[in-house]
Amino acid sequence: MYHINKDIGASVSIDSSNIAHNQEPLRNLLKKIAQEQNYKNPEIIINDLTSGGANYTSTLYTVIIKEKNKEDLHLFAKVGALGDSFREQEVSVDLFDIERFAYLKLFKIYAALEEEHGVPEEHRLPYVKMYGYDDTMYKETMVLENLIPQGYGPCDRFKSIDWEYASAAMTECAKMHALSFAFKKKDPEEYEKVLDLAKPTYNYKLLDIMLSNSIPLALKTVKPEHKVSFAKFINRGVKETFMEYYEARRVTAIIHGDYRGNNLLHRVHKSFSFSSPIDIDS
Repeated sequence: MYHINKDIGASVSIDSSNIAHNQEPLRNLLKKIAQEQNYKNPEIIINDLTSGGANYTSTLYTVIIKEKNKEDLHLFAKVGALGDSFREQEVSVDLFDIERFAYLKLFKIYAALEEEHGVPEEHRLPYVKMYGYDDTMYKETMVLENLIPQGYGPCDRFKSIDWEYASAAMTECAKMHALSFAFKKKDPEEYEKVLDLAKPTYNYKLLDIMLSNSIPLALKTVKPEHKVSFAKFINRGVKETFMEYYEARRVTAIIHGDYRGNNLLHRVHKSFSFSSPIDIDS
């Protein structure tokens, strides 16, 4: 499997000082975006947004760019919040790099394939628009289209999903995989280059730490009658089992890598409609 999200595989320390000051680079980027979108004298409104614990590597904001006699521009922004203690560990940190690649290149490849083969608009892969980014260290920022004001939203991650939601989500996931196969057939050399970029990398030392911290917590939640068998399973090689999930079997494909409810936006018409299954989460 090859991911379009960035798997770090370690505990994360949040830089609280960065959180306190990260609106300045965000505001500078928003001014640039406003200018690019022909807002001459804009009012820029930035509001904090919480994910309820679903996102911990960045701080989130909703943004409205307003100007008299112009339509409001609704945006969603995320700013990196990784502290020095994490950045100094033996792991490469390039926040939002895979996301930038997806928005700047991969989705354009997919759109060209859909156009070439005459895929009807309603069956094409939907994703949000990226308006801008800053890849400066400690100022890593991405600004995307915000679909919430249009009636879209994520599902509640604390509630079970029903068949209607699951089938709609899997339909969009299948589109992404199908386009990956088409890309491979169309341009196998370029496809291999993308695999090298998107293939997840792990620091095995940090992975050992993560698993050793997680196992005791998992054992606490297992029913007493299952603890012994669960412990035997864990001790049988949990790291190897974990890594097997990231190995391709018969074919390779470019996948989302974090395809879950809070990374999917939907709204309900007569049937479920997904406008953005692709929040390429870092």
